[in-house]
Amino acid sequence: MSKKKKWTIEDNVVALYLARFGEEGLILNKKEIRDLIQSTGISKKAFLMRVQNYRYIVTKGKEGLNAGYVHGFSEYKKLHNLFILFSKKRFISYVNLILQTRLSLRRRN
Repeated sequence: MSKKKKWTIEDNVVALYLARFGEEGLILNKKEIRDLIQSTGISKKAFLMRVQNYRYIVTKGKEGLNAGYVHGFSEYKKLHNLFILFSKKRFISYVNLILQTRLSLRRRN
């Protein structure tokens, strides 16, 4: 029996941002973000697949991975609907804050 991966809300917010805007405005590039997310907090793999799950929702099914659900995973959609209200500038600030916090956690270990 495989263990279920536990993704934090911050992991999902960063993935959603990357799905919507790519690396634009962020303090790290996609590879650095992937390495940071996968190595801090709860250890997990496949962060870029999570980005593609959000990409599926952002593009209304034209790109990305559907996470096994034809209309996209409902939890991903809920987060997308919440953050669609954020301005891009505000979203960038929030994601960079998450990344800065993760960087400081990695430095402590």
